[in-house]
Amino acid sequence: MPVLLYGVEVWGSSIFTRKEFENVQKYFLTKFLQVKKQTSYMLLFLEIASLPIRIIAMESCMLMIQESPLINILELHEN
Repeated sequence: MPVLLYGVEVWGSSIFTRKEFENVQKYFLTKFLQVKKQTSYMLLFLEIASLPIRIIAMESCMLMIQESPLINILELHEN
């Protein structure tokens, strides 16, 4: 998973890119768990106790924004 999330702060806002990565993730999980292609995407995550890549990517993007120096400058300006 870390390889798929490399640079998520850059591509994280692109819905098309996220959809492509979700397809890769689903393909990997169906092969790894040896289930049919028709298996529900959410059921795969229940089985491995994980989250979809889009949620992990959003979390990473939000953390980057929180740690941004620009946020600190805006907070100082408000006071």
